[in-house]
Amino acid sequence: MLIGAIYAERVFRSGLCEAQDVLESEIPLASFFVNTVKNKAFALWNPYKILGIPFSEVSFMGPYYPFVTFYFLFSLTKAINYAILSHIILTAFFMLLLCRELKFNALIGLFCAITWVSSNVFREFSAGGWLPQIISTTYLPLLVFLFLKAIRTYFPVNIIYCLFGGIASALTITGGIPHYTAIILYCLIIFSLPLLKSKKKLGLLSLMLVLGILISIVYWGPILLQVKNTLLSPRTESGLIEEGYTFKELFNFLVPTLHKRGYIGKLALLLGLWGLLLKHKFSGPVRLLSGICFILILKYTFFGLQIINYVPLANQDRIAWPWQIGLVFSLVIASGVALDKLKNIFKNKKILYALTLLFFLGLQFCDLYQYKELHKTKIYFTTDEYFKSSPIFTFLRKDGSLFRVCNRLVDFKYFHVNQNIMENVCCLQATVKGVAIPKITGDIDLHAHSSYLLMDRKPALDLCNTKYMITSFQLDSADYIKHLTMEDAVSTIHSGNALRSTEWTHFREHKKAYLYENKNCFPRAFIIENMSISRLQAYFTGNNIPECLGELDIPQDVYQILANHKKVDIEWLPNTYRISCENSSDSFLFLSEMHDSGWKAKLDNKKIEIFSPYGVFMGIFVPKGKHVVEFHYRPRSFFIFLGISSVAAIGAVFLLIVLIIKIRLIKK
Repeated sequence: MLIGAIYAERVFRSGLCEAQDVLESEIPLASFFVNTVKNKAFALWNPYKILGIPFSEVSFMGPYYPFVTFYFLFSLTKAINYAILSHIILTAFFMLLLCRELKFNALIGLFCAITWVSSNVFREFSAGGWLPQIISTTYLPLLVFLFLKAIRTYFPVNIIYCLFGGIASALTITGGIPHYTAIILYCLIIFSLPLLKSKKKLGLLSLMLVLGILISIVYWGPILLQVKNTLLSPRTESGLIEEGYTFKELFNFLVPTLHKRGYIGKLALLLGLWGLLLKHKFSGPVRLLSGICFILILKYTFFGLQIINYVPLANQDRIAWPWQIGLVFSLVIASGVALDKLKNIFKNKKILYALTLLFFLGLQFCDLYQYKELHKTKIYFTTDEYFKSSPIFTFLRKDGSLFRVCNRLVDFKYFHVNQNIMENVCCLQATVKGVAIPKITGDIDLHAHSSYLLMDRKPALDLCNTKYMITSFQLDSADYIKHLTMEDAVSTIHSGNALRSTEWTHFREHKKAYLYENKNCFPRAFIIENMSISRLQAYFTGNNIPECLGELDIPQDVYQILANHKKVDIEWLPNTYRISCENSSDSFLFLSEMHDSGWKAKLDNKKIEIFSPYGVFMGIFVPKGKHVVEFHYRPRSFFIFLGISSVAAIGAVFLLIVLIIKIRLIKK
């Protein structure tokens, strides 16, 4: 009931509150995944994003996470609300379990649980609709609880707790975002360090982590293959994490003025600081965790360096404040230590002690009320309002062909991991603007973390099947652009003047969006007749491969060859392009889709070699006559990772059953 009061917007609202990230990532990806499963397939390739990318997403709850079933049971907006609320309730329950293991009484456990879920860690994640971040953070109290149980029990019970810890680690990884999950696992390791006084305890912790990593490898394995060169290395100078805390900004923990900065409530903060000074059985782990996280979130530490930039896996964000998760967690536990000390002071005065704790809880709620009023959200809207009522979407929905849209309304930020996936396949500059809104017949999809192309690269726009562009300003007149002015389109799409973010100010003043049609847009697939391997290498491969797609420069003679293409019939099926063509000579079939080693092609049901024009696209040679071509995405690595995860999960469950049976036999 208390959580329902704190997060009333999740309980009593059917819409989403000012959740830009949800509309840009979670909803489109969830919708795509659900539709793919309903078509009796599993999503391995996402054709909506950029020029298509592997469906190893980090901005989505994840196809392997149990709560993804919510998307099949409820509407998208309700599913996200229910999933967020469910995880907040779960993490409160996990905190109660941990407090019980720390020998705190029920009232102290209640205080810690409510303080934990009402801190800015969950308030900010909930307000932003950051479901994967909430999932990552949810399991921190449970992981600590299971580790403590494992090191304080004997065989075979300790192994059972380790197996449950491995499963919890796997849930943390498969449901969350990699660098947030890394932070949570680092917090577990840091907390555990003072307790690892024997090889046995180290082995138990290692079993938890290794089992979790093996079970979840089907999720993180494909991601690591894409970003292994950058994910494990220190950040470059241009990518250093900038948004750390100064000592002055740490005052926000006491009096919140910024929504994303630390908030825990004045009382809990003061109790936590006092608790850090008190002696307790677990004072060492709590102090170590709070101290390290405190150092990591500072803007500058030793000699002007930010140590956070050199923490592998957990340094993939542009901000430092996610590390405050560990700091808030340690302060919550420390506040429980302080309240436990008060229990001894009020010995034999249980009623007075209970009233004191309830008074403390009331003070926390007063702080929380002020915090919510300071950052109150008044904007609620549903996916229907966002995706269906817009005149731009209405216009685009009438076009039944396969096409892409370049949206220049806002320079959106995108996740670093996604960014590197693009760079590794020569398809994205780190500083370009734009949003790809590809359309498959019958479905419209928006994803803001999919910037590609510079708008002045007209040949690249043509070749990438970019049929429309949306901007907030008028472009220079050109013969290949048809100008369609749509008054108040931005206002309709983004709930109008209610948006408070400063980045929307320009659009609140002008309230215009300009929709342009690229008359010379190439189809998603087309035939280039009279093409040989030697000509292909001369025109589209070798020295002609750019470092990224935004730098693609097509000479006029080569562009003319491409422009004289012949159209084909193309259909998108889950993980498959099916193309029917008829050509009068030996030709080259060009597919404007990102090349990846997982793609396999068949010409009339016979395997055929795939070529990669400009090192980005795909194509095959097609002989004279009528043909049916299929491009299937079946990456071998996925099935290897799936096998490892399956064996690990089945093995863990089997071992759990065996050990539980053994315990029952011993009791008998």
